[in-house]
Amino acid sequence: MEPKYRYINKLLLVLMSGLLSITGVTPAAQAQQPSNMDHLRDSLTRVTETAANDSIKAMAHNNLVVCWLPEDEKKAYFHLALSRKLGHGNKFILGAAMAKEAYIHFYKQDFDAASILFYRADSLLQQMPVKNDYAYRALSDIWNNLAVISQIQNDDYDYTEKIIDKAIPYAEQAGDSVRVATQYVALATMFMNLEQYEKAVPYFQQAQRILEKKTDTSNRLLTLYVRMSENLLLLHQPQEARVILNKAKKIVTDNQYNENESLYLMTEGYYQQVLHQYAQAMTFYDRALKATRGPNRLYQSVEVRFYKLRTLLEMGDYNAAIQLGKSMESDQMVMDVEFNKNELYKHLASAYEKNHNTSLALKYLGIHNRLNDSLHRADFHNKINVLETRYQTAAKEKKITVLEAQKKESELVAKTNRIASWFLGVSCLLLSSLAITIYFYYRNNKRLLLEKEKNHKQQLVELEQREKIKLTQAILVGQENERKRIAQDLHDGVGGTIAGIKINLTRLTNEHQQVVPTNDLQPFVQQLDHSSNELRRIAHNLMPINLLKFGLETALRDLCVSLTTHARVVHFQSYDIDRDLNEQAQLTIYRIVQELLNNIAKHAQANKVMVQCSQDGSVVHIAIDDDGKGFDAQANSVDGMGLRNVKNRIDYLRGTWDIASTVGQGTSINIELNV
Repeated sequence: MEPKYRYINKLLLVLMSGLLSITGVTPAAQAQQPSNMDHLRDSLTRVTETAANDSIKAMAHNNLVVCWLPEDEKKAYFHLALSRKLGHGNKFILGAAMAKEAYIHFYKQDFDAASILFYRADSLLQQMPVKNDYAYRALSDIWNNLAVISQIQNDDYDYTEKIIDKAIPYAEQAGDSVRVATQYVALATMFMNLEQYEKAVPYFQQAQRILEKKTDTSNRLLTLYVRMSENLLLLHQPQEARVILNKAKKIVTDNQYNENESLYLMTEGYYQQVLHQYAQAMTFYDRALKATRGPNRLYQSVEVRFYKLRTLLEMGDYNAAIQLGKSMESDQMVMDVEFNKNELYKHLASAYEKNHNTSLALKYLGIHNRLNDSLHRADFHNKINVLETRYQTAAKEKKITVLEAQKKESELVAKTNRIASWFLGVSCLLLSSLAITIYFYYRNNKRLLLEKEKNHKQQLVELEQREKIKLTQAILVGQENERKRIAQDLHDGVGGTIAGIKINLTRLTNEHQQVVPTNDLQPFVQQLDHSSNELRRIAHNLMPINLLKFGLETALRDLCVSLTTHARVVHFQSYDIDRDLNEQAQLTIYRIVQELLNNIAKHAQANKVMVQCSQDGSVVHIAIDDDGKGFDAQANSVDGMGLRNVKNRIDYLRGTWDIASTVGQGTSINIELNV
């Protein structure tokens, strides 16, 4: 699988303190077409002249701040002053005005001043004794903008925490599904930045289900479609990405002006790049650079140039890649973001190496390696995933609370019916025939209530079991992601360093043969080759490349071959293994066989091992037999870490296993998995 790459764009999802809807006008938070903006300004101006009370006039002036800011900053401040004057101590209006003042500083990229004012606006709105939907929308926008400021300042963990703990809950309290959908897009984009593309998919899908049912959301839909198709391309699904890109294209075609048009053109370029249509890709990237506009234009330009730089490297145009990379190196917008700076130095090192400029290649490779703090990155990934898990857990706890409330309601109904049964029982003394009928009726009703209560308990048990399975899945996926990350770090980090040493040593050998004979340096070069091969073997063991490229059958066959020695032969047989098994299932099966074979190699002292793997529909059978020393299967439980890992993976695939072993007579293991 080719390496995945992503360049962080900091401002493209910001709501930018969207216009509050107290006046009845609720445009999208991002820039509209010029004609629409003129119409909006006229409408709001009429409200300031004709509204029945000062509060409505104040909010109209407040919204005019955003309308005028891109064109006339003085008019923006003029309407801000009028909004405050008409507020008359109203906490909501003063808080909204403070948020608009913060947005002016945000727009001018004075993020320190913007942060202070956003926090003051939050404090004012929190003082409202009873908050309405408009207050919750304003609070959601405030925390969204504070989150984006954190992201701009390279604190992605704080960004994610503010989105999950503040922006989304406030949008939900406001009952504003469009804002919630926008926050889902923000979360999905964060997971794309972390290269966790699969984890971004459900958030994109939730946002799509919401926004496609709404009207007047073309800007938000365009942002969603662009990022969603980009994520599908990174998941190597170009056909699915094309379907989403066509939807984005229709929005751009139907709107003469859209500040996110450059993002659409950039993603069209990336689509052509994935298809290796490099000329078409470069054309789209150049069009995207010309189309950048609005408050995010500088950040859009950075993202487009990164994609263009990657394409030049793939095309083999290293001189052009170096020229573009050097121009980006002098761009403060690129160098202010540590992740982007790190990626730029990696690409420059690659371009100089391909262009046979060893000294500059080593220079940029060294800078890249110093910036590439793998341990910090891993810890950051874990923190982000903990936040996301906490959010998902809170949602599940709400469902459990609903079930428990239903259970209490059932118990209350049952108690009420028991009282009614007693009362009717007394009445039966006078009306025996009627009492018999009522008796049977309530007895049946009671049985139904008990059955319903039993069903509720069963639902809670099943929900707990599903949560345990999901927890196991999350742990296994986390382990594999960590293996994959470590393998990538070893390959890109240590591997790159060894490669740099070898290049330098080879150059010294060629340039100073008179001073240092080649034969004296040759053993060191061979040792570096051996170290590189050993590093490659370790990376392969952490994340089997053959599994990702050729499938489960080939990977298992290679595993058996790798464990065969002069003292031990490992045979492999396979039958009807489906090449289309999902990647996680294949990886889980591979880890099960790998762990069991490693146990045999360490402990069994076997001469012959037979591994059989077959598939029958949705069931995979695994049989492993050895002629080793065996053990007492009755006396030994699954206490070892290795066998516990095997059991967890078998449980994850809802499978069963059986171990038959006798001391001195070998061991037989049979496993059945549901895929």
